[in-house]
Amino acid sequence: MPDVKIITAAIAYDDPKAWHTYVLFYHNALYIPTMQRHLLNPNQMRAYDIIVNETPPVLLPYDLRNKNSHLIVATTELHEELHMLLELEGVTSFFPTRMPTRAEVEDTDNRTCTHVHMTPSSGWDPHDTTMASHEASVGCI
Repeated sequence: MPDVKIITAAIAYDDPKAWHTYVLFYHNALYIPTMQRHLLNPNQMRAYDIIVNETPPVLLPYDLRNKNSHLIVATTELHEELHMLLELEGVTSFFPTRMPTRAEVEDTDNRTCTHVHMTPSSGWDPHDTTMASHEASVGCI
Protein backbone atom coordinates (compact mmCIF):
# COMPACT_ATOMS: atom_id res chain seq x y z
CA MET A 1 0.00 0.00 0.00
CA PRO A 2 1.42 3.39 -0.91
CA ASP A 3 1.81 6.09 1.74
CA VAL A 4 1.40 3.84 4.80
CA LYS A 5 2.77 5.66 7.83
CA ILE A 6 4.95 3.99 10.45
CA ILE A 7 3.88 5.10 13.93
CA THR A 8 4.00 4.34 17.62
CA ALA A 9 0.49 3.35 18.62
CA ALA A 10 -1.02 2.94 22.08
CA ILE A 11 -4.02 0.77 22.86
CA ALA A 12 -5.64 0.07 26.21
CA TYR A 13 -6.29 -3.41 27.52
CA ASP A 14 -8.58 -3.74 30.54
CA ASP A 15 -7.65 -7.00 32.26
CA PRO A 16 -10.96 -8.60 33.28
CA LYS A 17 -9.36 -10.69 36.04
CA ALA A 18 -7.06 -8.11 37.62
CA TRP A 19 -9.45 -5.17 37.08
CA HIS A 20 -6.48 -3.16 35.90
CA THR A 21 -5.74 -1.19 32.75
CA TYR A 22 -2.61 -1.71 30.69
CA VAL A 23 -1.53 0.67 27.95
CA LEU A 24 0.19 -1.33 25.22
CA PHE A 25 2.72 0.51 23.04
CA TYR A 26 3.43 -0.80 19.56
CA HIS A 27 6.45 0.88 17.98
CA ASN A 28 7.06 0.79 14.23
CA ALA A 29 3.43 -0.12 13.57
CA LEU A 30 1.68 0.36 10.25
CA TYR A 31 -0.99 3.06 10.37
CA ILE A 32 -3.89 2.29 8.06
CA PRO A 33 -6.75 4.60 9.11
CA THR A 34 -9.40 2.70 7.14
CA MET A 35 -8.88 -0.51 9.15
CA GLN A 36 -11.33 -1.26 11.93
CA ARG A 37 -9.06 -3.80 13.67
CA HIS A 38 -5.40 -3.66 14.70
CA LEU A 39 -3.08 -6.11 12.98
CA LEU A 40 -0.26 -7.31 15.21
CA ASN A 41 2.95 -8.78 13.87
CA PRO A 42 3.66 -11.86 16.03
CA ASN A 43 7.32 -12.10 14.98
CA GLN A 44 7.90 -8.41 15.72
CA MET A 45 6.58 -9.03 19.24
CA ARG A 46 8.54 -12.27 19.62
CA ALA A 47 11.74 -10.41 18.70
CA TYR A 48 11.01 -8.29 21.80
CA ASP A 49 10.62 -11.39 24.03
CA ILE A 50 6.82 -11.32 24.00
CA ILE A 51 5.29 -14.81 24.03
CA VAL A 52 2.67 -15.17 21.30
CA ASN A 53 0.64 -18.37 21.26
CA GLU A 54 -1.89 -17.64 18.58
CA THR A 55 -3.05 -21.15 17.76
CA PRO A 56 -6.66 -21.62 18.91
CA PRO A 57 -7.03 -24.69 21.17
CA VAL A 58 -9.63 -26.15 18.82
CA LEU A 59 -6.81 -26.58 16.25
CA LEU A 60 -4.47 -28.33 18.70
CA PRO A 61 -4.36 -32.00 19.63
CA TYR A 62 -6.36 -32.57 22.80
CA ASP A 63 -3.25 -33.29 24.92
CA LEU A 64 -1.66 -29.94 23.98
CA ARG A 65 -4.68 -27.79 24.90
CA ASN A 66 -4.28 -25.74 28.07
CA LYS A 67 -4.87 -22.24 29.43
CA ASN A 68 -1.65 -21.03 27.79
CA SER A 69 -2.46 -22.34 24.32
CA HIS A 70 -4.09 -19.14 23.09
CA LEU A 71 -2.60 -16.07 24.72
CA ILE A 72 0.02 -13.34 24.65
CA VAL A 73 2.42 -12.92 27.58
CA ALA A 74 4.32 -9.65 28.03
CA THR A 75 6.47 -8.18 30.77
CA THR A 76 5.35 -4.82 32.16
CA GLU A 77 7.58 -1.89 33.04
CA LEU A 78 7.15 -3.08 36.65
CA HIS A 79 8.63 -6.50 35.66
CA GLU A 80 5.32 -8.31 36.11
CA GLU A 81 3.86 -10.77 33.64
CA LEU A 82 0.73 -9.74 31.80
CA HIS A 83 -1.35 -12.59 30.35
CA MET A 84 -3.80 -11.57 27.63
CA LEU A 85 -6.13 -14.42 26.71
CA LEU A 86 -6.99 -14.53 23.04
CA GLU A 87 -10.47 -15.15 21.73
CA LEU A 88 -11.77 -15.97 18.27
CA GLU A 89 -13.92 -13.80 16.06
CA GLY A 90 -14.67 -16.13 13.19
CA VAL A 91 -11.19 -17.47 12.45
CA THR A 92 -9.26 -14.43 13.69
CA SER A 93 -7.57 -14.37 17.10
CA PHE A 94 -8.06 -11.17 19.07
CA PHE A 95 -8.16 -9.66 22.53
CA PRO A 96 -10.49 -6.78 23.39
CA THR A 97 -8.92 -3.35 23.45
CA ARG A 98 -10.01 0.27 23.40
CA MET A 99 -8.52 3.67 22.75
CA PRO A 100 -6.61 4.82 25.84
CA THR A 101 -7.32 8.17 27.42
CA ARG A 102 -4.69 10.90 27.25
CA ALA A 103 -4.21 10.56 31.02
CA GLU A 104 -3.53 6.81 30.66
CA VAL A 105 -0.94 7.39 27.93
CA GLU A 106 0.75 10.14 29.93
CA ASP A 107 0.75 8.15 33.20
CA THR A 108 4.48 7.42 33.11
CA ASP A 109 4.52 6.75 36.87
CA ASN A 110 2.06 3.85 36.44
CA ARG A 111 -0.32 5.28 39.06
CA THR A 112 -3.63 4.44 37.39
CA CYS A 113 -2.48 2.01 34.70
CA THR A 114 0.60 0.08 33.67
CA HIS A 115 2.57 0.69 30.49
CA VAL A 116 3.80 -2.25 28.43
CA HIS A 117 6.02 -2.02 25.36
CA MET A 118 5.00 -4.76 22.95
CA THR A 119 7.58 -4.14 20.23
CA PRO A 120 11.07 -2.64 20.22
CA SER A 121 11.34 1.11 19.72
CA SER A 122 14.38 0.57 17.51
CA GLY A 123 13.85 0.14 13.80
CA TRP A 124 12.04 -2.93 12.51
CA ASP A 125 12.86 -4.12 9.01
CA PRO A 126 10.30 -6.70 7.81
CA HIS A 127 12.69 -7.59 4.96
CA ASP A 128 15.63 -8.37 7.27
CA THR A 129 16.87 -11.89 6.51
CA THR A 130 18.50 -12.52 9.91
CA MET A 131 15.55 -14.46 11.34
CA ALA A 132 15.31 -16.61 8.20
CA SER A 133 19.06 -17.34 8.35
CA HIS A 134 18.81 -18.36 11.99
CA GLU A 135 15.81 -20.57 11.19
CA ALA A 136 17.76 -22.31 8.44
CA SER A 137 20.77 -22.84 10.72
CA VAL A 138 18.82 -24.79 13.38
CA GLY A 139 18.16 -27.52 10.82
CA CYS A 140 14.37 -27.59 11.07
CA ILE A 141 13.82 -26.85 7.39
